[in-house]
Amino acid sequence: MEKEELQIQEIQQEWENNKKKILIISNKGSVFVDVIFSPNNIDTKIEIWGLYVNKENRNSSVGKTLLHYAEKVAKRYGNR
Repeated sequence: MEKEELQIQEIQQEWENNKKKILIISNKGSVFVDVIFSPNNIDTKIEIWGLYVNKENRNSSVGKTLLHYAEKVAKRYGNR
């Protein structure tokens, strides 16, 4: 049986005036990224949390791929 390709999409939601939640969801798992903007945009904080991989896709680098994608999202908001 052929392996299903990982399909990733972002769902963004604004929270309050200074916070954005980004759900990175795929057909094999998900991860959350919180962006907390500071008033001067210099000290913007990023939290990556809630990494989940479907049971049947564990130990297949799906988690690593989702984490790398979340890191790219964090870089988009100025984190290194």
